[in-house]
Amino acid sequence: MREELLEELARVSARVEIGVILEDLAFLDADASWWPSDVRRHVLADGLYRRRFFDDLDACRAMADLWIRLKDYFGLMHPYFVRLLIHELAHYREARSASSPARVG
Repeated sequence: MREELLEELARVSARVEIGVILEDLAFLDADASWWPSDVRRHVLADGLYRRRFFDDLDACRAMADLWIRLKDYFGLMHPYFVRLLIHELAHYREARSASSPARVG
């Protein structure tokens, strides 16, 4: 599960760095975490959309869904843990790019 979540996070295409998105979601979710899941998802996606982090609302919804799964799996209850996840993602990307074959062309 950990690898799948990190891979999905590594593939996120946004207008800003993923760390900015994760830290912003942690802030947005601090007030929304007790709401029903459908309302929470809507609030998070709307927050991302208003900040223009993604090109469309569907991408914002997908990121909100991913955030909820990340938060549940990694236990991201404090901004410090979000920063640890950002650091872990950077290492994951480095390891993935180091292990991928070099392109010749």
